[in-house]
Amino acid sequence: DIRESIAYLTIMTRCLHQQYSMSTIQSHPIETILLFNKQRKEGTIAADKDIVYGLPFDIFNESSVKTKVSSVSEMFGRSLIQIPKSSVERAFALLEVYPTVAHLREGYRNCLTEKERENMLSSLRAGDCKRRFGPALSRMLYELYWKGN
Repeated sequence: DIRESIAYLTIMTRCLHQQYSMSTIQSHPIETILLFNKQRKEGTIAADKDIVYGLPFDIFNESSVKTKVSSVSEMFGRSLIQIPKSSVERAFALLEVYPTVAHLREGYRNCLTEKERENMLSSLRAGDCKRRFGPALSRMLYELYWKGN
């Protein structure tokens, strides 16, 4: 929603203004910034609280562009997180066993009955508490990745 984006940008602008309004921002290559930080930690140079070191805008902007090519497994994981009753932990647990949709479909193919396919993922465990996926999520994934095809 555009209103949420505007609100977020307004809040971030205020926070950045409060944080850096009394500072001098200097642009330096990353190697120089890393060297300054190392020297500050070692105590070989004094830390000037009024100076903030940052990357030149063109370098910052170039490094922020989303150009990374995602793997099939990463794309599958992102799609899993969007499913109701799913979570990052559950996506990771499923990806450990079935790293791609093709692997998941192969698992379904190896089941003997539709009921077995429907419950194939119900015993998978995820997260620190090792909670089971359960029949509802298993059935949802079955319908999404097998039954619909």
